[in-house]
Amino acid sequence: MPTKGPADAPVKVVTYSDFQCPFCRQLALGLNQFLPQSGGRIALYFKNYPLDPKCNANLKQEFHRGACWLALGSLCAQQQGRFWEYHDRVFGREWRGAERADVVRVAAESGLPGAGFEACLDSPQTLGRLKAEIREAAAVGVAATPTVFLNGKRLPRIDDFVRMVDQELKRLGAPALPQPQAPGR
Repeated sequence: MPTKGPADAPVKVVTYSDFQCPFCRQLALGLNQFLPQSGGRIALYFKNYPLDPKCNANLKQEFHRGACWLALGSLCAQQQGRFWEYHDRVFGREWRGAERADVVRVAAESGLPGAGFEACLDSPQTLGRLKAEIREAAAVGVAATPTVFLNGKRLPRIDDFVRMVDQELKRLGAPALPQPQAPGR
């Protein structure tokens, strides 16, 4: 599972995301800015939950056409050690559907070797890994994206993220998050 942050961080944040979800995109961009300020107190874990019935049997309708392709691409990027480059590039743009060719292009832009990436993308094992993530998500109650867990507890609202992290750090007896300085101080 792709991880960013120290393995011994007191707060483990697991996000279930869809690469085409605009709220997931906002969360990803926000976490990219937030993590460096967390002082090593947070480790971020990413999991796929594409809102596309082509790979997600829990859905009755399609919300994000091609989300399965983007999720498969993330698993291949992870396998080749470039998950976060792929993640940031995919979330760096808004999607209105994706095709296999889009994913191959993003992978190339992320520095992933073409032939190996494409073989992974088409592999039944990769699809099996994605379906396993989707089953795991459903087992813990994920039905929408983004869904966030802090140390195994589901976050009720994304707006409560910083407050809930602070509460968890306090509960664990860990130092609080640094408070942002006002400009000019």
